[in-house]
Amino acid sequence: MIYRCPHCGQDCLSIAQKLFMSPANPVSCRNCGRSVTLRWSHYLLVIVPAVIALALIGRFGFEGYQLLAAGGALLAAVGLAQLLLPLVKAGFRSGTGSGRDDG
Repeated sequence: MIYRCPHCGQDCLSIAQKLFMSPANPVSCRNCGRSVTLRWSHYLLVIVPAVIALALIGRFGFEGYQLLAAGGALLAAVGLAQLLLPLVKAGFRSGTGSGRDDG
């Protein structure tokens, strides 16, 4: 997969970097050096259902291979969703709501 930088439009990061990034943990583009991240609203659409699924796995008392299979499926689903989330320009946004990056 190719992840294009929203600043320069070039390839900007690896699959591993995309898997481990979050809105609180931006990554620098390998071409222009500017920070890219994920939008909080998109990220929460992945993480909240995963936390709920994890709680349900614990609630239903999965054991042994069931727990391993359920946990593996959850991890794969979260990883795939993370890879599909779009990149955005990182940086502090004031309350203007414009979403522009003037830097």
